[in-house]
Amino acid sequence: TLRLEGEIAVGLIASTEHLTVAELQVPAGAAGERTAHGGDAMIVGLTGELMVRTHWNGEASSFAIGPRDAVFVPETGHYEVLSFSTAASALLGVAPRYLP
Repeated sequence: TLRLEGEIAVGLIASTEHLTVAELQVPAGAAGERTAHGGDAMIVGLTGELMVRTHWNGEASSFAIGPRDAVFVPETGHYEVLSFSTAASALLGVAPRYLP
């Protein structure tokens, strides 16, 4: 089942008390909302190319990721996912809690 979080479709793959894994489906030209979780997050590119903006400890950084590239976001950080001219997808892992 997919759930929309802004323009991003989020499909839950697995959820336990220690780890949540989801697939992010990002349409071409889409921009996700600033997102925070109740744990550390790892975003790993699957298809296409994504821009991931992170906000942590008063600093912002941007990362272009493709398949098998990854971005780590510490528990107290936030991030936004954006796509370029083509659709893209990524895996999202969050531990220990998905919700802030």
